[in-house]
Amino acid sequence: MEACLCDLCSANDFDVVRMDRWNAPDGSHWYPVLTCLCNRCGHVFNNPTLTYSEIKAFYQGQKRESFQVARGESKGLNAADVEHLTSLTGPGNRRRALEIGCYTGYLSNRLIKAGWQVEGLEPNPESAQKARELHGITVHESLFEYYQPKASYDLIFLGGVLEHVRSPTNFLLRINQQLSLQGLAYIRVPRLDDLGYDTAADLFILEHLHNFSAAAMSMLLEKTGFQLLDSHVHKRFPRSFVSIARKIAHCDTPKPFTITSQTDRLRADIQAYSAIVEHQRARLDAIFQALALETPPPRTAVYGVGSHTDMLMQHTLMNQLHITAVIDSNPSKHGELAFGHTVQNPEQLDLSQIDAVVISSRAFQEEIYQRIQHWEQRGVKLIRLYDLTQSRYAHE
Repeated sequence: MEACLCDLCSANDFDVVRMDRWNAPDGSHWYPVLTCLCNRCGHVFNNPTLTYSEIKAFYQGQKRESFQVARGESKGLNAADVEHLTSLTGPGNRRRALEIGCYTGYLSNRLIKAGWQVEGLEPNPESAQKARELHGITVHESLFEYYQPKASYDLIFLGGVLEHVRSPTNFLLRINQQLSLQGLAYIRVPRLDDLGYDTAADLFILEHLHNFSAAAMSMLLEKTGFQLLDSHVHKRFPRSFVSIARKIAHCDTPKPFTITSQTDRLRADIQAYSAIVEHQRARLDAIFQALALETPPPRTAVYGVGSHTDMLMQHTLMNQLHITAVIDSNPSKHGELAFGHTVQNPEQLDLSQIDAVVISSRAFQEEIYQRIQHWEQRGVKLIRLYDLTQSRYAHE
């Protein structure tokens, strides 16, 4: 990791507004996660931040949740993105498009059906191969920083990408250079302007190197040669917002821009958000404590070995449970060590050896529950941690 300046305004005047850490699931190493707020422009970023080589290694080795394969499709995320894009641009008419971070290709496939000639960019080999197998898409296995296209594009699509890059300024400058004049950038990122999330996990995580308010995004686009055409809260995923911008000039270096800082508001919002997270963790502590105090303590399996479980192991009493198994539906994780246990395939789990299962995911809680609901008939207690019927974000 390395120290950095504010990527938006280059200032070295910032406050740490949230502190956390990220532990590797196998316990081999950890990173500090210090969320910083620039006192000049109000941009929110991690400092220290991951280096380019660390980012490359992180994503090439990442084993995504198997539910991620179809989640955006099944919940309408991809359809909503393409529908809104088409309302502004009309059909693709064989214009060239690039999806950065195409994962398993569902969004790219939607763009193809809308008439675009699409290529994908994906650094994770497993996801890239899945996109080819499922949709026949041309996928380049690379980070955008190292990608050398043969021709310019008319559209570059970034869904949940820009918050992960080392320098959004340099990233958008490079996008500018790879777009045709009047070409479009479609950018979807988590929404910093509304932090009323009902989760015990955290928006401010290791791989979210930057967190964007609408004001910061507007400044960033102005700085990198774009005209903002549209900015709106995503209609299917209100924790995200979308910006659609047009390239209005070729831009090799940053342009002057007008600073519209919202530092005081963001500081207060992040403090309120931190209180919500701590309240949620206390609520889960009550669940875990009640389970741990049962006589005898139930033999418990944890379903999910991703970042959500990592956070709960660090920050709640989940680590006090009598955990006898960890399970995950992602085949690439089976047989690996996580939280002191070998990750098992839920389809092969010996149900006679467990009494309870904690579903450790918010995003995929209901999908997981539906998959294993029949275990209740075998006397296994299934524990869902979130009441999504009361959530503003129930469908996310």
